[in-house]
Amino acid sequence: MPSVSNKDRSEWLERRIAKDKIIMAERKKAEREAAKEKRAAEKKVKREREVFLRRIQRSKERRKVTAHVWVKKYIKKTDKEKKRQQTLKRKRAQHRYYVKHHRSPRIRHRLRKGDELGYYILFFTRNKKQGKTINRFWWKNSGLEAMDKMVKKNHEEVICPVCYERRGRWKKLNPVQYEIILKKKIDPERESNIMDFRDDMGIAVSVETSNPGWLIITKEDWYIEEKFYVFGQDQRKDSKWIIKNLIKQKVDNCGFCRIYVFGYYLIIEDYDDFTFVITKTDGESVRLYNILERVLSEEEGVLFTGSVAERHTDSFAERIMEKTGWSKENVIEPPPVYR
Repeated sequence: MPSVSNKDRSEWLERRIAKDKIIMAERKKAEREAAKEKRAAEKKVKREREVFLRRIQRSKERRKVTAHVWVKKYIKKTDKEKKRQQTLKRKRAQHRYYVKHHRSPRIRHRLRKGDELGYYILFFTRNKKQGKTINRFWWKNSGLEAMDKMVKKNHEEVICPVCYERRGRWKKLNPVQYEIILKKKIDPERESNIMDFRDDMGIAVSVETSNPGWLIITKEDWYIEEKFYVFGQDQRKDSKWIIKNLIKQKVDNCGFCRIYVFGYYLIIEDYDDFTFVITKTDGESVRLYNILERVLSEEEGVLFTGSVAERHTDSFAERIMEKTGWSKENVIEPPPVYR
């Protein structure tokens, strides 16, 4: 067996001691890190437990507050419902009293007078087509009174009603008729929707509604003021404007005004100059002439001389051509834009 010197033995011991020191240091470091992690985990568990407990406490407090608020809301809701029921009860009692002492006597009185209870509608029509609804009524006489009042006012205010209109894509001239109608809701199985009326000639004409659930009670013509082209004006003017600003103004300035008809034209002339109104048709000019003659029958200084004689047609056409600069064709038959 080889011998080991003391020097070698001492070196080996030193290396062994150094190695043990390193192992012990690493072991202590691992123990410290494990203890540190354990303390951190315990602290985390403790913190989570405290948070959980605080959350439970807040939840309990919140439930107490919520329960208190809910109780208050419930009490308030029940009080509101009680008040509502009391109000309804009071209103029902008031309605019963009104029906017994006011409404029922009125209904009986109306029925004794010959009035009829039902559902009535008052509306306008244009060429037999229903338009704007004016009002609705439960009693026939109420509808008739409202209609008579409107018709009377309308016929007094409108001087020259519309007879022709230009509508559609091509602006063709078509006759138009406006009416105001009172109709009643009926049961088509028990009542007929046919009513007899008298036309302008006094002949009985049966009128039937397109809807069998309605019956026409009465109808009247509804007038809309016609507007004409006046030479020198940008917008069309009605007959009231023509009377005030053309005829009466000429009478005030010159003391004289002559009115006559020439085809589509209603000519208003004084000593110095003349102006004219263009109508939609030659018949319209005659109609406007007759209306003005009726309205101004008592006006001094206004002279109505009828229509231009055929032998003077060319001379009057030349006068209009000189005043307007139009061609003879446009003078004889004005373009649709002026009619």
